[in-house]
Amino acid sequence: MELSPRLMAIAKEVKEGEIVADIGTDHGYLPIYLLKHGFSPKVYASDINKGPLQSCVENARVYGVADRVVIKQGPGTAPIKGIDIDLVIIAGMGGQLIIEILEESKVLLDRGIPFLVQPMQQQRELRKYLYNNNYWIEKDALVMEGEKVYEFLRIRHTGVSNLKTPHEMKSDLPLEKQFELGFFLKDQPKHLRDKFLKIKLIQKEKILNETEGKSGPKVRAAREKALEKKKILEEALKWL
Repeated sequence: MELSPRLMAIAKEVKEGEIVADIGTDHGYLPIYLLKHGFSPKVYASDINKGPLQSCVENARVYGVADRVVIKQGPGTAPIKGIDIDLVIIAGMGGQLIIEILEESKVLLDRGIPFLVQPMQQQRELRKYLYNNNYWIEKDALVMEGEKVYEFLRIRHTGVSNLKTPHEMKSDLPLEKQFELGFFLKDQPKHLRDKFLKIKLIQKEKILNETEGKSGPKVRAAREKALEKKKILEEALKWL
């Protein structure tokens, strides 16, 4: 089985021997890969819906790892509370949903268990939440898949943030811009960060082109937001 570059980047973050919980497992590709390639001795595959879990069971049987995949059905991390876990993965969800799951995962977070999160949207909102709630950010990285660049973070709730001083933040970008672009953007490979910023810039320019000459409060708000973010992106390109 081959993983997409996005999921492969996440798989590489798993340390050998870690027991992993994959929240929102979908078809179970990530758990199966981790087991098949010796990253994990056991993986908990959890999803709120029955259908994806049935697919996960079938796929696990095909690849000969069904005896090491533990299926759990339920919302967020609720099905794995009280279980010994070394790492929780939440990939492919929106940032707001990830925030809600983190809010409901106090038992796991208080045990110091790291979370590997890969938000598809609302990345800014997620980073702001992590900063305001004293999360330790172990990693904030980029990965390219086709013409898209995805963001993922490895986090831990210690009650003490590593993002409270400019030195520890490794950045001279204002905090609000870091929420938008990443805490450690300057540490990323140049080709990745350039592609990341240019894709975002194209998205904002598209919004401005599509709303040009139109009126109404929603249009004005969309244009103002796009102009603000375009300015941030242009400044970041110069800074880098």
